[in-house]
Amino acid sequence: MQVDEITSDQTVPSRPDGIQRRHGTGLAVSCAGLTGYIVFHPIPGTGAVRSLFLMLMIGGLVTNIWFAHPKLKWPPFDLVGKSLLLLTTWLTFQSAFLSVDGPGTLQTFIGEWSKNLLLAAIGIMLARAALFAHKEQWVSIAIFCGYFSHVFGTFGYQAWYLLSSGHFHLGMGLLGNYGYVSPFLDATLAMAFADAASRICFNRPILPFSLRKLLAVFLFSLLALLVLASKASLLNALLLLGVFAIVVTVHLHRYRRRLIAFSLVTVVGLAAMGALVQGRWSGALESIRYGQDVKSHTTWMGNGTSLPQQIDESFYLRAAWGTVGLQGLAEHPLGRGYGSNAFGRYLAEKYGIQGAVSSHSGWLDFALANGIPGLILLLAFSATLCHRGWKSFVEDTGTAGLALAFLTVAYLSRCLIDGQITASKLMAFALVSGVLWGLSRNADPFSESRPA
Repeated sequence: MQVDEITSDQTVPSRPDGIQRRHGTGLAVSCAGLTGYIVFHPIPGTGAVRSLFLMLMIGGLVTNIWFAHPKLKWPPFDLVGKSLLLLTTWLTFQSAFLSVDGPGTLQTFIGEWSKNLLLAAIGIMLARAALFAHKEQWVSIAIFCGYFSHVFGTFGYQAWYLLSSGHFHLGMGLLGNYGYVSPFLDATLAMAFADAASRICFNRPILPFSLRKLLAVFLFSLLALLVLASKASLLNALLLLGVFAIVVTVHLHRYRRRLIAFSLVTVVGLAAMGALVQGRWSGALESIRYGQDVKSHTTWMGNGTSLPQQIDESFYLRAAWGTVGLQGLAEHPLGRGYGSNAFGRYLAEKYGIQGAVSSHSGWLDFALANGIPGLILLLAFSATLCHRGWKSFVEDTGTAGLALAFLTVAYLSRCLIDGQITASKLMAFALVSGVLWGLSRNADPFSESRPA
């Protein structure tokens, strides 16, 4: 009896019901682990809990690979992989041969960067498993629920504080200072913007919500940002709105009412947020100019010198730290050695100031550690992620690609004005971007025949 050979372009045979159930269970376990990891990520002192959720994610993946298909393959090596390889090569070379802070930076690089690569690989395999089961939305929902949980946490804290003290506690969240939570609210808005753009342009939602529910997500997220009164989040939200407007304008063919609705909701929310934090912007330019004179005005050194009443401390310190950081970068343009505390190491060496960590600019911190070439390669890698997501969106091969682009923009823009390039935050970004990159390669997960 002759058996026809199955070629690569034929449909993969259907799987037995038992294997499908096991695969679905494994995928659900992995998605639960992903959500839990994102929920607990910003909470200090929960490293062990995050590790448990990571093990849960890996356990579900092992079940998927074991029972689903033994030939589940890695996606093709595209421009994203090549840019990541270049970045990793430079970081290795810089830490091994150009570091001015000793061989300890090489050990730090190996320990931290290997975790980033491992988490990205786990995310990619999770995406491949979801594509195999035709349940891509499960993973997108898991990521969104992890981010959106911090919106509920913010409201929960405010409700508790109102009941216990009789008034709200603006600028604070469940985890304390707004800086812990606001980046996750930025990510929630980024996913909501991406979903809105995908709906408007192709009528293909990323998340299984109705239009009304998506508008509610926007309102709750903006209200949470209003409560936290974060200047950085306001700037980030404005940037995301601009990216959203560009994407929709380029691809707008219909659904004009939806565009108007989303734009009105966002503009009103941002205007209200701007009015609420208006006091925090007063004297910004004067404070920045005051902070740039680091020789005459030395409050940034922690010597107890008081600031004039009209000077805003936040703007002053960011300007002063940024100025000092740029001086350190001019002295060591090829970097001091890997580590998120490169700014603190420079202050300790140059000024004898102990205990400092970040300049409050992730870009500057990364450049101080890994040199100007390292920062350029990091931005190039981020650009390839956005390109991959945009290409997926334009070719209509995966709605998650647009979420990848928006989340990358949200994270990198926040890093510019905040110290967000730390070991734990890079790990979380590596995991989520790995998942979304894998979903954006919405091809047959059994073969590598699809071009990049």
